[in-house]
Amino acid sequence: MQQLLKAVLDKDHVVRHNVGFLLRRLCGKYRWHMDYWVSRLARRIEKGTKDRLTTQIYVMKALGHLGPYGSPYSKNLLPYFDHEEEYVRLVAVDTVGQLVGEIPRHKRSIVRLLREDPSQEVRKLCDAVLKQRGWQEPHWMKIQKPAWRERVIRSKANNNKGTTKGKKSVGKFGKIYWEKVGHKSRMK
Repeated sequence: MQQLLKAVLDKDHVVRHNVGFLLRRLCGKYRWHMDYWVSRLARRIEKGTKDRLTTQIYVMKALGHLGPYGSPYSKNLLPYFDHEEEYVRLVAVDTVGQLVGEIPRHKRSIVRLLREDPSQEVRKLCDAVLKQRGWQEPHWMKIQKPAWRERVIRSKANNNKGTTKGKKSVGKFGKIYWEKVGHKSRMK
């Protein structure tokens, strides 16, 4: 079993993938005997571990492959929702998505990432994970358009040269942005 746990950290993606599913099948057959080994694996992603980041990513992916057998250890994923690296947040959300029964436990963190994360990929994955459990956007998220969001959109449209409204925009995308906004208001 120790060799299988070491194979979870192998550099080859195919080996890690196959070992993850092999561990899942073993957990299905020998549930209570395998729990000790799954807990040893989950200890590598606890909050105070000093393992390398790649090791922690591999362990998170392995817990995702375990499916419902890795669910009791999903609380160890909480610090990774706030990690500075985009890929780590992406793997943490993906792992929770594979542990379908744990989505309600992490719903608050996933909704926060859906609202605030700067990465489009993380937000799309959060949306997909939440929709696995029949989640719908609350009404306030559909109708509320905060002022800061409009300023950020205008600034990006003006190539970060300010948020001047209308035809006085100096950015090269200014006119294109305001034509789109004007087009949307005409449709209503």
